[in-house]
Amino acid sequence: MKKMLKNKKGITLISLVVTIIILLILAGISIGMLSGENSILKQAGNAKSQTDIAEEKEILQTASLAAMGKSKYGDITKEKLDSELNKYPEIESTEQTDNGIVVTFKSNRAYLVNSDGDVSSYSDIIIGNLVVKDGNTILEDNCKSVQLGKALTINFDASISNGRITSITPNIAYTTAGEKSKTFTIVGKTSEGKEITKEYTVNLKGYYSIPEIQVGDFVQYDVEYQDMWNTLLNYSTTNGWRLLNSTKNDDGTYSNVELISTGIPAMLYLGTTSTTEKVNNSWWITKSTELVSFKNLLTDNGLYTFLGTNVDSDAKKAAAGMYYNFENIIFRYGTDKGTNYNQGYYMKIKNGNTIYSDTQNLTTPNGKDIFKVGNVKIRMLTLSEINKKLERKETSDQTKYDVDCVNTITNRLTEEKGIYRLSNLSKILTGYTYGSLRYWVASPYPLDYNYTCLCFIQSDGSGNGYSYTGQGYAGVRPVITLLDDKVNFDISNDGKYFIIE
Repeated sequence: MKKMLKNKKGITLISLVVTIIILLILAGISIGMLSGENSILKQAGNAKSQTDIAEEKEILQTASLAAMGKSKYGDITKEKLDSELNKYPEIESTEQTDNGIVVTFKSNRAYLVNSDGDVSSYSDIIIGNLVVKDGNTILEDNCKSVQLGKALTINFDASISNGRITSITPNIAYTTAGEKSKTFTIVGKTSEGKEITKEYTVNLKGYYSIPEIQVGDFVQYDVEYQDMWNTLLNYSTTNGWRLLNSTKNDDGTYSNVELISTGIPAMLYLGTTSTTEKVNNSWWITKSTELVSFKNLLTDNGLYTFLGTNVDSDAKKAAAGMYYNFENIIFRYGTDKGTNYNQGYYMKIKNGNTIYSDTQNLTTPNGKDIFKVGNVKIRMLTLSEINKKLERKETSDQTKYDVDCVNTITNRLTEEKGIYRLSNLSKILTGYTYGSLRYWVASPYPLDYNYTCLCFIQSDGSGNGYSYTGQGYAGVRPVITLLDDKVNFDISNDGKYFIIE
């Protein structure tokens, strides 16, 4: 009996264990059916989602057809579509894009409605949580607390609804090399397998402390040149145009902005003594009242630079014309300055995309063609401006300065960053000694063995048996005046020069 009872009790335990195992298996199967990838609940959820999507698309199709019906040309405008969608409380927002109108429902699903009324699912890459750091310090936008050119670290989040981000180029966190902006390419894939790309540019200007522009700073002006006196001296961001004058306005913009070339973009040859020499004199100033005004202009704070008493002389007419009508003066390529009078010469000038050189654009341009960019006027720098800056006076006989020009120019290396000084000038016309000279317009040109003066127009004189009466050479340093009342200056990406905006 005991043996039979013992065996019977064992059979009951085994049955219990087997029963429990079977129940566990059934429970696992049931849970899988309810929550697995192809579960009943998942299928029910997908069916519900698909039903909701179908209903949302039906709303958009109905509204689109109604909007098209109210349009004169049968197209869809955001205004008309919004009017129809206002009937549906399910709508969250609408947005006009280049490809159509994006409609977002309160379900957070979005759709694109194109101009033909076609409706398609819409996914966008969402950018958020931008963080810019200087080392471990988090910077606030528009703080301008970091010196321009310093490297910063960029972090941000990127996501896509009903999809995933597949790549971000360059990788984040990204450490800049001191740029003012950085563009990232973000690629994502929607749940439907569609690949979408988005460019995201982080503007760093609001974080950098950009210096204020000062007299003598280099400014990018869209005229490049090869120096007329020194062909090795070519235009660059450190050998181009500099700020000569400006006034800062209360709103942070600038007015009265003037730029001056660092080198010598061109030269002028003046002839006044014969009819042949006056063949290109249409830019001369001939009215006596205007000539007197020109004389007064050059008489600045006692620095008398318009010598002589005859205000109607041809040389003075030419000098005044050079100042007031500079943009009308004819220029041509080359250095054959003795064959064509009263016009300019250049070696190579590039204005925007137009190149003037010995091989291109051989038509004869004027000053406006080769130097003018935008709403500006052009004039010559006057000697009075230079004298005033260099604190230089003329002697009582008014034939030369009381300071050695060479020493004055080369010794003032820090003067206004060199805008009134040009170094490395070689004497082009060696072997000639000039007589009396008339200093009217600012032009660096070597005169003789003893002096390298900044500017001159020669009205009478001779040297070594050759008569130069009424003739002269002048290197051109144009002054560009920006005529807009408000000018903005931006800084180059590397922080080395200013850009006119």
